Amino acid sequence: MGVGLATEAEIVYLGGVRFQSRFLRALGMAGFGFSLVRVYANDLLTEPAARAGMHAWTPTLLYHSFLFYLNRALRQPNEGFAYAACGLAAIVIAAETPWPWTGLALMVFAAVLHELAVFEAPALAIGVGGFGLLCQANAPWALVAGLALVYAESLRGGRVLEWGGSGGTTVLAMILLWRTVPAASLGLSWIALAACCASSACAGGSRPSGWADMRRARWGPSQCWWCMIHGRPARARRCWCGR
Repeated sequence: MGVGLATEAEIVYLGGVRFQSRFLRALGMAGFGFSLVRVYANDLLTEPAARAGMHAWTPTLLYHSFLFYLNRALRQPNEGFAYAACGLAAIVIAAETPWPWTGLALMVFAAVLHELAVFEAPALAIGVGGFGLLCQANAPWALVAGLALVYAESLRGGRVLEWGGSGGTTVLAMILLWRTVPAASLGLSWIALAACCASSACAGGSRPSGWADMRRARWGPSQCWWCMIHGRPARARRCWCGR
């Protein structure tokens, strides 16, 4: 039923695009909304708690997501369709991925969206949601993979990625130590992590020119805190700003 309603709504919407009719486009969007409500009421709410394999509503949501991506490509900017398509795909990924890896799967999806460059706002929202789920997962390998992904994204540049990558990498590293190090040594391991962060950013000496960009490096809160408590406010500013 959901696929049929979505197909009918798509036909009406495409007619609105072809004939430049705002009324037909609005009618098509209303049809999409009604179709999603039917999926929620008939499939999501009535699905049994005990199930095996894929959710019954997964193909329907993926079909809606595909149509929304198509409409975003046919008539731009159409940001509403872009957000809806990304949101539906994220729901499917979160529902179908086993729990310890749910957050990491969402973060990988967010990184793919960011690479497309036209879905940056949905990518940021999905990435933050995936990061929150990953922080709750008791799966060291998922934390390691997430830490590597966040750090790699932070090196790509951009103010949001720099600040977010700085804090995100530090938080994931602390959680990883919390999950893997014995309680008696946890405090010492966090001190060692802070020392590594600070030394990687504040250590002097000659370095290759390419290192300058990497050492700006996304460990901002830790490195500035380290320099400030040692009475080096000017150096803390250089560590943070990279100059």
